[in-house]
Amino acid sequence: MVRILLGKVEEVTPGHGKTFIVQGKRIIVANMKGTLVAYENFCPHMGGMVRYDGEKKMTCGWHGAQFQAATGENIAGADGQKLKPMTVVVDGENLYWEKSEEKSPWADDFS
Repeated sequence: MVRILLGKVEEVTPGHGKTFIVQGKRIIVANMKGTLVAYENFCPHMGGMVRYDGEKKMTCGWHGAQFQAATGENIAGADGQKLKPMTVVVDGENLYWEKSEEKSPWADDFS
């Protein structure tokens, strides 16, 4: 795993969400009463961005698809698709995206 700095934990206060853009990914982090959840900010319906409502839902600003903030499961408008979870880690005052190291399918060809 590789840790990539997103920002400071204090940037995501309880009842709010923030989208961080790093390495070509939009990652929405929501603070649900002290519990952080994170997803790739990409609606599986048509690719729009989602926003956290401060309570229990993520809603796509483009077509209105809704997802449970706690699980990423579809509530309405995305035909059962779900948000892609992202792993975030708090270390001190910093917030990191924990990215798995993806091996190229051709990596073994050059050893």
